[in-house]
Amino acid sequence: MKNWFQGIFDLLFPEDVSCVLCKSEGDIVTGSGLCQSCYSTLPMDITGERVLSTSCFWAMEYEGIAMDLVHGLKFENKRYMARTLSFIMAKAADALFASTSFDAVCPMPIHPNRMGQRGYNQSDLIAKPIAEHMGLPYYPNLLLRIKDTRPQMELSREERLTNVKGAFAVSEEAAALKGKTLLLVDDVLTTGASTSACHSVLKENGIAMAAFCAARRYDKS
Repeated sequence: MKNWFQGIFDLLFPEDVSCVLCKSEGDIVTGSGLCQSCYSTLPMDITGERVLSTSCFWAMEYEGIAMDLVHGLKFENKRYMARTLSFIMAKAADALFASTSFDAVCPMPIHPNRMGQRGYNQSDLIAKPIAEHMGLPYYPNLLLRIKDTRPQMELSREERLTNVKGAFAVSEEAAALKGKTLLLVDDVLTTGASTSACHSVLKENGIAMAAFCAARRYDKS
């Protein structure tokens, strides 16, 4: 891990003087973009488990402030919230991966049509600072989304699994990572359908993988 992590964040996402959520000024937790009050209510849940076929890890439970941050970044064009999510995940990575070795980092890809609509891949904005923090090569275009699927959040568990079949492929960059272990970064983990589909296509190309998400949405039904 790099001790110049804060400097990288400052270059990528200049520090705001007010909280990215409640907009209060002052008393900002350095590097996080959150005031002490909001930071103290983060639903931290630094853990991991095997979900479907993949080793998955996450930093928070998808509720409260975590939900606000992800939703703001993903659907409200609040790109600056990526700084906060990356900061939280980097702190979690220090605890989760102290004795785990990865060779590279890549983001969960989005389809070109979605990229055209949104203008950015939220997972890319989160993943790049994490790769810098971990001192690992970053491959933003390693995984490709070749099928324009329906949004997973609209679907049932069974529909999610079907929805992502054949949705992913690897680019020519995969050849350089054969026999290596990749950390795939995403915003939210629910059923694990997308991460499992990515795992399958990477495994076919000789690449091992673990997933690391900002938040886990638990099925509370």
